[in-house]
Amino acid sequence: MRLKSKKREREDRLRSKLLKARRGPGPVWCEAHFPGCFGAATDGHEVHTSARGGSRVDMSNVVDLCRHCHMVITRSSGQTGWAIRHGWVVASWADARHLLDAAIVRNRFRCGFDCTKDHRETFA
Repeated sequence: MRLKSKKREREDRLRSKLLKARRGPGPVWCEAHFPGCFGAATDGHEVHTSARGGSRVDMSNVVDLCRHCHMVITRSSGQTGWAIRHGWVVASWADARHLLDAAIVRNRFRCGFDCTKDHRETFA
């Protein structure tokens, strides 16, 4: 029984090559820096996930994270909406403008998990 489709296997190989080419020979640091961050990036996180219509191989849609920060974002995205409000996950209704806004919010506001402000309103 096949666990992955052939298309997904090809996509995984391409994604791996693209991430290696982007990261280069030296270490790449985690873009999130949440409390408990390991420092070195090991994971690629899709801001606009394929389940929401995004591309897994579009490197402008992928941020480099350590495993700890990636798990924090993944766990918080559906529960409280924190990751959405802070630009780490983009909802399915987002167009190219919202993806750019998410990148700006992600880089400008480094709030803790107790922040309840919706920073996306900055661009409304």
